[in-house]
Amino acid sequence: MSQWLVLVLGTFVQHPTWNDRSLLFGTPVERDGLHLQVVVGLGGGLDNEGFFHALEVGKTFENGLTVALLQAGVQNRGVLGPDRGPDFLGGWFAELKVPVLVPELELKVAAGVGGLVDEWRGVHLIPGFGWAYGVDLHVPFIASSGATLGLTFLHALVPAHVFTVGVGVGYTFF
Repeated sequence: MSQWLVLVLGTFVQHPTWNDRSLLFGTPVERDGLHLQVVVGLGGGLDNEGFFHALEVGKTFENGLTVALLQAGVQNRGVLGPDRGPDFLGGWFAELKVPVLVPELELKVAAGVGGLVDEWRGVHLIPGFGWAYGVDLHVPFIASSGATLGLTFLHALVPAHVFTVGVGVGYTFF
């Protein structure tokens, strides 16, 4: 079983020597140092829809691996359609991002404090365990930064399972 896992990861995870050039767009990419990302867009799930945001601050290593703090969520109340479900679903997560196939494409996984915010009578936090995963596609404008298209799946156990998906566009300093 472990041999298959190594084979699959070895096939798809970017090799460290790829990280200095863009394979999709042909421009050099410097992926080593401070990592900052802001993405905004739309989000929704079975119980909510609204404004999606994701903010990342962290460190990208020479091999392209990024370790970051992710703050992401979907604001439901007063945004798009009827108010239903949680007013806000999101959290603060420890995140790991790994380039796959090409330097511009990253898979991300994260876990941490997730939850809901009830805004009907003030601001009431409903904390729980949360996790997130998704994919980012970067379009490098210059060697160290560029536009980002992101897809993020957010989950929270509070104690019931609540789920939302966010799609957005933003900017990343690699």
